[in-house]
Amino acid sequence: MSKSVLAITLTNAGGEGKTTWSETLAALARLGGRAVTVADIDPGNRGFLNRNGDRAAVSLDWAGLEYDAGDPAGWFERHVCGQDLTILDTGANMLAAQGKTTAFLAGLLNLAAQNEVRVIFYCVTSPNKAGSDGLVELMYQRFARAGEIVIVQNDRDGSGDFKVSLAQLGATMVEMPHLPAALQAVRLRRAIPLDAVLRDPEPDYERATAMIAAKLLGVARQPAIAEIVGDAAITELQALSARAPLDYHYTLSTLRHASNASLSANERLGRAWNGFRSSRAEDDAELLIVARELRAALMNWRQMH
Repeated sequence: MSKSVLAITLTNAGGEGKTTWSETLAALARLGGRAVTVADIDPGNRGFLNRNGDRAAVSLDWAGLEYDAGDPAGWFERHVCGQDLTILDTGANMLAAQGKTTAFLAGLLNLAAQNEVRVIFYCVTSPNKAGSDGLVELMYQRFARAGEIVIVQNDRDGSGDFKVSLAQLGATMVEMPHLPAALQAVRLRRAIPLDAVLRDPEPDYERATAMIAAKLLGVARQPAIAEIVGDAAITELQALSARAPLDYHYTLSTLRHASNASLSANERLGRAWNGFRSSRAEDDAELLIVARELRAALMNWRQMH
């Protein structure tokens, strides 16, 4: 990555995964050895700071005494210059933003152009949101002239049911895979940056943390992200995901399912079930062996849950 990057995360409504994407991009870049600054500019929510800790991002107070958005040049000098990546985690529906917010962003975009800073708008959308395709298209039309547009498809519910019309915009598409509820619970147990969670797993949740790393490895390998975060991020995620279960049978729906013991039991059951399904029905000896392992794995799971 030769140029500094100013990344602006946008969404058309709350709950689309804007903050999830901001923290993912920041974590991947840090794992890749990049110098990263995150700015939480959503005073109504402060989702990034609440999730990552008070020191994980700078904030902008649009109305209070600490308001410095009237000086985009000074802010640009402090938080963009000298950084590989600066991420602005914005409020929901920037299309409706007026006044100070848009004036500040316009100032930053002008300064980015003057200083040859690469600008990328990450428009985050999720499945089964009524009207999401139309709102993403409006964001595309509004911001395409100011920088590159990347549409982040956040598979929040695991359905993968995104509007086909999004692909017709011609923008770069990035996939953010579904993270089961149990793994989300592990991530949210500590208000620290995501890369710190991955590098220092909480005791008894090492395997669940490795599963999170495996999910992020898939994100980091996508060309549009790999060029931002670097090969070092991919290399480290490969190591961090080494203990992730290769298969599991039951849905990871609660924190209880995320413990090392529960995941190992679930993995054993998944392997046993796959072995049973792929066994040769005409071979009675083989069928008996795999059936016994399946029964043992199921009994082990039931004893734990």
